[in-house]
Amino acid sequence: MVIIENINSLKNSIQDSIFLKLIIMISALIYPTIFALGFNGIISIEILNPMLLMWIGFYSSIILIYFVSINPINILLVIINVCIILFLMFISMMGGSGAPWALIIKMILPIIPFSWIISLF
Repeated sequence: MVIIENINSLKNSIQDSIFLKLIIMISALIYPTIFALGFNGIISIEILNPMLLMWIGFYSSIILIYFVSINPINILLVIINVCIILFLMFISMMGGSGAPWALIIKMILPIIPFSWIISLF
């Protein structure tokens, strides 16, 4: 019960502060920025691989939806993240049917090494 109370307290403090809302909204733009810069060749894909950083878009969207009120700007940010994730899932289908599942596992549990996930499929 203490954890739920702390989460609700954090949610209330975020919804009361414009500065914290802005920080969370900007964090939802990190993944689309990494994807756009990598796709255009401005940054090296070996350093910031969008396939391995899908967890940033996933968790920033969840935090944005849960902690900040739902409005058209937040919905647009979530849709941008979801479209990028679905695009990369579509590209990963070239690796076989196990590749999208491996990316989903890596997106939800980013701590697990990718080589362990690949060995499952």
